[in-house]
Amino acid sequence: MSGEHVNEDVDLDELDPRGRARRRVERAANPTRGSRRRRKLLKVTALCAAGVVLAVAATGFYLVHHLFSRVDTVSLARLTHRPTTARPNAEGQTPLDILVLGSQTRDGQHAPHLGNATKNGTDLSDTAFLVHLAADRRWAEIVSIPRDLEVARPACQSRFDPNVTVPGSTQDMFDAAMNYGGPACAVATVEQMTDIRVDHFVELTFNAFEQLTDAVGGVTVCIPPPGIDDPNYSGLVMSAGLHTISGDTALEFVRDRHGLSLGMDTQRIQMQQMFMTSLFDKLTANGTLENPLTLYRIANAVTSNITVDPALDGVSSMISLAESVGTVDRKYMQYITVPYELDPADANRLIPGTGFNEVWNYLREDEPLPGSPAAAEFGTLPPQDVPTELAAYAIHAGPAPSPSTSSSGAIDTEARNGDDNLCSGLPAVADYGGSP
Repeated sequence: MSGEHVNEDVDLDELDPRGRARRRVERAANPTRGSRRRRKLLKVTALCAAGVVLAVAATGFYLVHHLFSRVDTVSLARLTHRPTTARPNAEGQTPLDILVLGSQTRDGQHAPHLGNATKNGTDLSDTAFLVHLAADRRWAEIVSIPRDLEVARPACQSRFDPNVTVPGSTQDMFDAAMNYGGPACAVATVEQMTDIRVDHFVELTFNAFEQLTDAVGGVTVCIPPPGIDDPNYSGLVMSAGLHTISGDTALEFVRDRHGLSLGMDTQRIQMQQMFMTSLFDKLTANGTLENPLTLYRIANAVTSNITVDPALDGVSSMISLAESVGTVDRKYMQYITVPYELDPADANRLIPGTGFNEVWNYLREDEPLPGSPAAAEFGTLPPQDVPTELAAYAIHAGPAPSPSTSSSGAIDTEARNGDDNLCSGLPAVADYGGSP
């Protein structure tokens, strides 16, 4: 037969004493061309993946460095006669006091309705509040300071010329301090007024409100009846009820005063407190800071529109501060306006009212204000030690009664918690977006 005959009954392993196992070893020791190609491909893929990781890390480092290189700083080193640093508690924890300032400067701002050219060169703190974080970070008091409050202002280094000292005043509008001496002078004024050491300050420009709300997709606010009608000043016209605002509209909202029912700065403070609560909710919502694009937009908005003290000029310090605020349960985060009265000599000015000093006394002792949920849960002062005047003030919760601009005497102020629903039963949400 021409073909080769193979006996199927023959076991090849019997003919080859090396056997099947030996052949496997030889194949492993002498890989085929195909297996060598596969191994080379895996190595190249691993190197490419490592390169991508390194490139992403390098890009991230560059972006973070680039963003934080834009943060402006103002030193507090030249301040004198400062209060002592807060005492740590039994566990060694220390309270944290942060002064937040909303700069009214028009310089370099691009939004509409920012006022006329005569406002250029000014830098007033129309928005100001002292954030007191308890030593154990279980509660916080956010105390708004009206811009029209008349207080004593210490001598300050001029914000225009460091070699010039602006003389102090026994009675001046609070917001003038920043205009004379920048944020350092505002810090010095607050410390003299409260005898509380300000650990950090944060100054935000107009653009920050626009860009932050755009970055988080807008914030929800409540417009009280009868709504806001201010086409000439802030440019804001909105109906009563719940609204989602962002961009230019957010800026108009936090700035508006003339469109409110009485046109008072103290009404604007209530709106700003509500805005900050809603913005805080958005910033701390699940997933917000886990989205790289959203996180970049937030960082871009903050770092390009902020001035801080040098101790906050860095990624780790900013994150640490955000984490400190984020640990506080909203139930124990109370917003108040410091007690005030109308100045009998000028109905457009305010003077410290009943309970004014007691507010600062409590915060100096790291005690929550009486009548607040935090006081009921964490307060350590016995009832007999609670000042009657402050107790009567602090128990009053919700929006303050609207005073007449011609009235005199003590005025109740707002005290509410971060989880209060101020718009219960009002119309549904409307979308008032701003910048694209």
